Amino acid sequence: MKKDYVALRSKSSLNKHDILTISGLANKDVKKGFKTINASVGAYYDEEKKFGRVPTIENAIKEKFSEKMAYAAVTGHENYKKGILSYAFGERLKTIKEKNEIFFGATLGGTGALSIAFNLFTDTDSHVILPDVMWSNYKLIAKKANCSHRTYKLFDESDNWNLKSIKEEVDDEMAKKGRALLLINDPCENPTGYSMSKKEYEDLFAYLNKKGEEGELVVLFDIAYYNFSDTECPLFEMLEGDLNFLPVVIFSCSKSFAVYGFRCGAFIALCPDKESKEDIGNAFRAQVRGTVSSPVGPILHSIGEVLNDKEAVKKVIDEISVNKMALVERGNYLTSLLDEAGIKHYPYKSGFFLTLKVENAVATFDALAEKHFYVVPIDEDKVRIALSGISKSECLDLVNALKEVL
Repeated sequence: MKKDYVALRSKSSLNKHDILTISGLANKDVKKGFKTINASVGAYYDEEKKFGRVPTIENAIKEKFSEKMAYAAVTGHENYKKGILSYAFGERLKTIKEKNEIFFGATLGGTGALSIAFNLFTDTDSHVILPDVMWSNYKLIAKKANCSHRTYKLFDESDNWNLKSIKEEVDDEMAKKGRALLLINDPCENPTGYSMSKKEYEDLFAYLNKKGEEGELVVLFDIAYYNFSDTECPLFEMLEGDLNFLPVVIFSCSKSFAVYGFRCGAFIALCPDKESKEDIGNAFRAQVRGTVSSPVGPILHSIGEVLNDKEAVKKVIDEISVNKMALVERGNYLTSLLDEAGIKHYPYKSGFFLTLKVENAVATFDALAEKHFYVVPIDEDKVRIALSGISKSECLDLVNALKEVL
């Protein structure tokens, strides 16, 4: 008789269509010598299929990594905090500091920041409110945080961004629980590549500020891909205003600085007062100490050294811009091919990903996998393409394959 060692509350496994699992299948095909297109994992590669680096960051890691080998503080190094806040908020940081008490915690990537946030702001009988077209790992993070999730429709029937659905879900959660946790992934939303307009942000914040008067409303702004938006994200301007809800910015170094494997990010809460900052800080520290102990100090120090050097930051911005513009061009090319072929997709503006509307996502995945082309089924009728990892010539090959299988 098989012994069952895993506790009931921990019984789960990765879906066979998990992104990293699919990428592993693609890598096996490459090793076997097949012509393979891996449009699954969100890492940026240039047109020669070389990993898209940010040399200034990479060189600093090589030079500075061994300077801070001891345990880092639970919330990270001070130079990392100062550098990330300055880099993310720029000239707007002064006003934001004047209006808020900022709690900053270094994390193991954006995923680590999200995991902490889901644990901090939900009870076991409450929900995190997610978009219905989403990065599938949000659901697993919620499950491991022992909370449930509910979804708002990201787009309406005319493919317009859907504030009405957000209002319905938040209103209902607030009515039942007196509190709500909402997640907004913008700009370059994963997996659609959509970015909200200034008007959409203004309408959203008008609603959030009014709703925040009724109870504890926390909004997570996952900005993992903001460096790859082809326009300035309106979020930062909106955060300069007077706020009646708690914004928490989820920052990831992975995509911006091409340091995926080092797992560094940040949890940034714009608190209304010192008491809230202390409460959130205490809960954050306890969560970190009870799980991963502390963030990875050497990488935080290395990145912090760069981001506190104005000349180095200018170089970083230029290096990221090269990658961004190449990705913008690739995205425009792929969408033009899809539109020409009549293949339906969600509204795409910029970023790493684009999502197709299909009748059967798993069947589409299987048919493409037979050709050694790998995409990600993210729902019954949705397939994600990571255009960040494919060249323009592969875009053409992939669209030709899609015309055959759809």
